[in-house]
Amino acid sequence: LWIRFEDMKADLIEVTRQVADHIGLERTDAELSAVAARCGFDQMKSEAQKRDEAAAKEGGHVKKDHFRQGKVGGWKEVMGPDMVAEFDAKTAELAGSSGCSLTIA
Repeated sequence: LWIRFEDMKADLIEVTRQVADHIGLERTDAELSAVAARCGFDQMKSEAQKRDEAAAKEGGHVKKDHFRQGKVGGWKEVMGPDMVAEFDAKTAELAGSSGCSLTIA
């Protein structure tokens, strides 16, 4: 099972269905929708911020900016062109050796 961030952003409920099918779980549309709602980027970022605030109050470790923008292709905005080209080349190499076709936005 291959899951891409781009696919999750496009249709999280469908990707949730694919995961359930892959592990042999039969779920209703309502259950899949509820799971997708809890696993969406905004919800996950909000929950992480709550945990970080609680950890900070207790003097625990907080990983800043673990969740960034949650947009497709956003990673290219934080890497220089040379690094993007190197990443694209390595991704193509690894995907080719696995027999998979992998396109990353």
